[in-house]
Amino acid sequence: MNDIGKINIDDRILRKRGRFTDEEYEIMKGHSAKSAEIITAVLDGVEEPDFVKIARNIGRYHHEKWDGSGYPDKLSGEDNVI
Repeated sequence: MNDIGKINIDDRILRKRGRFTDEEYEIMKGHSAKSAEIITAVLDGVEEPDFVKIARNIGRYHHEKWDGSGYPDKLSGEDNVI
């Protein structure tokens, strides 16, 4: 579920062997924000808003790091506790 946003990434990038170029990496980093959008849309109308919030947060923030070097929002420290 956390990487569902990768359906928005071009297959030539997803299937690439080796390291991404800087441009490809920026495109790939967009998958987490797209995951949150897709999860929110799919779960629209679910009667448990906390479930939707948790699912959306997993999709969006699963690449954040304590030191702020993650993405998409470069959250650090206690800011990572959503």
